[in-house]
Amino acid sequence: MPPLDDTSLPKPILAQVRAILARDADADRMALVWPDPITPTERLQQVDGVALRFVWCASELAMRERLVANRGAPGVAPKADPEADPEADPEVALEAAAGETEQAAGDPRLVLLTPLDERRLSRDLLARLWGHAPKRISPWRTLEQLLRLREIDPRLTTKDYRWISACLLEQYDRYRDRVQFGEVLDFDLAWRALAMALLDLDGEGLDLDMLLDWSRRPDAAARIAALPELMAQHLEDWLRPRLGEQVQVVLALWRNGQAGGMLAIGLVCSLLYGRERPQSDRQPSRSWVSLCVRAGPQTARAQASRSRL
Repeated sequence: MPPLDDTSLPKPILAQVRAILARDADADRMALVWPDPITPTERLQQVDGVALRFVWCASELAMRERLVANRGAPGVAPKADPEADPEADPEVALEAAAGETEQAAGDPRLVLLTPLDERRLSRDLLARLWGHAPKRISPWRTLEQLLRLREIDPRLTTKDYRWISACLLEQYDRYRDRVQFGEVLDFDLAWRALAMALLDLDGEGLDLDMLLDWSRRPDAAARIAALPELMAQHLEDWLRPRLGEQVQVVLALWRNGQAGGMLAIGLVCSLLYGRERPQSDRQPSRSWVSLCVRAGPQTARAQASRSRL
């Protein structure tokens, strides 16, 4: 069976496997709690250069069969989760050490996808799994592992921003090498990663000048239109601290499909409302701000509509 690309499996599955491999580069016989069958039910796939065999197992018997088929030459027992509770049942650890072996070198490692959690599986089977339990996919927990975070801004984990974790996981490949993360993921850094991934905009030190420069891209309007719905609804949360009262004009243009016409519409506003401006005010972005704010978001929307005619 040929390897498939990263788009063939749900992104949360791939992100969780990446997080496990980041913690244990030799991890094998991983199991994830996943409610829905994959099609096909078995597939080979590369994740960060590691060949993996993903198999859907609807029952404990199916899991046992796959684990038996995956046995290789005698040698190393499955590893416990490096972050597992040190108080974990010692009998399970003994069973693992006594029972299982690693696959032959070069064979794909095994990842089992199952709707069953540890409460519904026998202890001898758990002993054969990496970490001795199927791992639940928790977006924030997975991000902590992927980005090697020590702490996440409490604002991000509230109900209103639950969508950010899923979006950051979905877009991980687009920002992973472009944003430097420390030990703490704060509100601004999360938005900077989203802007980098979905707008191709480095939001560090974001101000109106940067937005105007970015708006000259030929794909600016298309990128705004393609934003996930929840992200589009929360743009003001990101922009208002950086733009102040200017944010209403910017959003009026973006929501009317005119993200790429900000400079042109600013020029229209300068012709309509700029006669009383001092001649000394020659900074394009500042003039645009003053004139568009004076015109207000309703006027900006009207000019955006006219510009499409």
